[in-house]
Amino acid sequence: MKYRNVRKGRGGSIEWKTIVSYDKEARMGYVTLQRAVFPNIMVTDDLHDEASIMVDVDDRETIYGFELEGEEAKKLEPFLHHKRVLVKEHEVYSLRLVENKEVQRKASMLGVEFLFAGKNYTDLIGISIIDGSKYDSKFLDAFTINAE
Repeated sequence: MKYRNVRKGRGGSIEWKTIVSYDKEARMGYVTLQRAVFPNIMVTDDLHDEASIMVDVDDRETIYGFELEGEEAKKLEPFLHHKRVLVKEHEVYSLRLVENKEVQRKASMLGVEFLFAGKNYTDLIGISIIDGSKYDSKFLDAFTINAE
């Protein structure tokens, strides 16, 4: 997948433009939850037997990011040109891909809750980072709509 979400900043540092990537041709999408540009991924695993989400777990036992494919990935397309895509409420960061759908199932992994409208872990409608101690709030705040 093409990485269009990072750019060189002042002094050669890396700056993130967005945490969302989507490749139309491959029909693949990725959401990044950690700052590292070259993370030490220890394992890539299925979120759940029935969910079509692959999760990258780093050496700190946190989710570096997750990959979506097909119709699930296409839900990321509207967020591509927006830096601030998260919402923070009561120390919980959320990304809502679809509004006005009721959560039928939740799958939790390493402090992140994945929310589904389908009863069989289908139709991803968003995520919530429920364990803020595992994730860098300064990094996430840079992509949060209501952050200062």
